Amino acid sequence: MHSESIIDLLGSRIAVVGAPGAGKSTLAQRLAERLDAKHIDLDALHFLPGWRLRPEEDVRTDVGQAVAAERWVACGNWRNVRDLVWGRATSIVWLDYSLAVCFRRLLKRTVRRCWCGEEFHNGNREDFATQFFSRDSLLLYLLREHRRRREDIGSAIDDPAWRSLTVRRLKRPCELKLVLSQSK
Repeated sequence: MHSESIIDLLGSRIAVVGAPGAGKSTLAQRLAERLDAKHIDLDALHFLPGWRLRPEEDVRTDVGQAVAAERWVACGNWRNVRDLVWGRATSIVWLDYSLAVCFRRLLKRTVRRCWCGEEFHNGNREDFATQFFSRDSLLLYLLREHRRRREDIGSAIDDPAWRSLTVRRLKRPCELKLVLSQSK
């Protein structure tokens, strides 16, 4: 079996997108390690302590500086910086998994983060009350937004402005395992 490098398959600047719970951050971290590249977590660049959002101009400045690097892997779906990230990307990996897969993964991650007090970014932590008993629940957000997120990403990818990008749309986790196993 022929084994290609990740750079041969995807290039050296990769944007990982998908629904909450799909595994964007995990994949981006793994790819960044394989590429010896910078891992850019767009959530980390957007949130301040207390779950407050940073001013958009500050976020755009920081994202622009981050994607100016020669090698990086970015994860996240922030539309307000899509032009910056995709404008420098060589490829997009779209984890287009079913609602059931994303919900199961997100539930597991949310329980772990709440139980262990695991930090998300910038001192922010998820808690049981918010995640299971409020309208701010990420699980509820996923249920409401999964289809819209899929449509938004699909429409954006179909935009002629991004035709030069290599797009790997993976619909099942086993497809990702295959891509990773066939590459160095």
